[in-house]
Amino acid sequence: MFGKLRNLAAAAATAAPLLAGTSTFAAKPTVDQALKLSPVQDAIDFDTPAAADLEKCTIVGENAGKATGWIVRDPDGQLLRRFMDSNGDNKVDLWCYFKNGIEIYRDVDADYNGKADQYRWLGTAGTRWGLDKDEDGNIDSWKRISAEETTAEVVAAVRDKDADRFQRLLPTTAEIESLGLDSAREKQLAARVKQAAEGFASIAQKQKALDKSAKWVHFGGSQPGIIPAGADEVTKDILVYDNVSAVVELSGQHKQIGIGTLISVGETWRVVDLPTNLLENEIASAGGFFFNNPLTQAPEVAGVPGDMDEKLQKLIARLEEVDKQLLQTSGEQQAKLNDDRADVIEALIEAAGESEERAVWIRQYADTVSAATQTGGFPDGVKRLRALAAKLDKNSSDREQVPYVEFRAMTADYALQMQQPSANFVQVQQQWLENLADFVKKYPGEDDAAEAHLQLGIAYEFAGQEKDAIASYGTIVSKFPDAVVAKKAAGAKRRLESVGQPLAFEG
Repeated sequence: MFGKLRNLAAAAATAAPLLAGTSTFAAKPTVDQALKLSPVQDAIDFDTPAAADLEKCTIVGENAGKATGWIVRDPDGQLLRRFMDSNGDNKVDLWCYFKNGIEIYRDVDADYNGKADQYRWLGTAGTRWGLDKDEDGNIDSWKRISAEETTAEVVAAVRDKDADRFQRLLPTTAEIESLGLDSAREKQLAARVKQAAEGFASIAQKQKALDKSAKWVHFGGSQPGIIPAGADEVTKDILVYDNVSAVVELSGQHKQIGIGTLISVGETWRVVDLPTNLLENEIASAGGFFFNNPLTQAPEVAGVPGDMDEKLQKLIARLEEVDKQLLQTSGEQQAKLNDDRADVIEALIEAAGESEERAVWIRQYADTVSAATQTGGFPDGVKRLRALAAKLDKNSSDREQVPYVEFRAMTADYALQMQQPSANFVQVQQQWLENLADFVKKYPGEDDAAEAHLQLGIAYEFAGQEKDAIASYGTIVSKFPDAVVAKKAAGAKRRLESVGQPLAFEG
């Protein structure tokens, strides 16, 4: 049965003849022989019983339709392994590994030639699904990978100085062309990806920020955004994360790595930038391709008196000019342009008077200044946001916009603090949680309170405070049922509440 389990498995080479010489089900393998097999991919956390418990483990045959094979259980009857022949050719093509009775990983021989060519992480181990076209044990491409797992792969690629691992996270030319971007941005994106591909090996070799002990621990990003079809010549909806980072643990200390933009392509997420905050004195600038400095979509100004209309048009023209310059600059020059941009939008707010456009400009100011600050392109952005919030609070007609501006100032400040090379992760995180708690207490009914509760819930869950996490998620479900994050909160609440409870199955 186990003769052609995997030519790649080192364990098979040293196992008994049953494992190394026959591909039939003629003889039953022993527990010891079965447990000598291991996954093709490294760093899989699966259960292996102690040597003293091997005699108490069991191995029995299993039949499920056309599929036949062997399953191994520990002394308590919990699943350890499952090796199956799914197509009836008397050769194993599924090698399944379990943790706490849950299947967390499997090697797959999809073409039934005796060698694994697909690798899947399952259950509590995540969603990754890697493809190995040449069956050499190395993943060639991802069929499925989440945004969180993509950032973890970037960290691993940097840590191991593995350019190939990073390369398979980048979008291909065909994938870029399939996004439906306008020709200008498609070319910009292709150039950015090319730069990332060509520059990774050098950065990985030079960096000393991540040593072999580096371990990914947290995905740093708010909620994803949609670039809608029809906007700026985009032909289909594009799902993206901008300003993403990853938190890495190094010998008990934490460090933030800038990841940048992630783009959803099918069931995968693609990176488009080189990681940052790896070289000495470099800041974790988790920049954004789509929302960093978006070209302005100006509010309608019809019906404004002639002189005012002319003033608005001049300001809007200046704003468009600054936006175009921002796309072509970086560093100190970008910070100066972002400051200029804030001045222009502030002038537009005042020029709008008491019209409906005033609120639109206020929110655009808050969104763009916050985004620019989070990408490292506007060091004074938090000061500008707080100054605007204080100014709005003095005008009764503007006061309803204060929570919107304050939340973005708070978010930008958190990102700015995390970007500092000497940032104390624990202290910054604690202050962030306190700010979130203060926000939901001060503005319990605001739309942004839902996002604040979600961030609190995620933080509580990460810290092992499950009761607090359930309470935060529950608040979103009950008070903000129509919020974008409501479905995510409901799922998280249900997941936490189901721990230790029996599952109901239908069918």
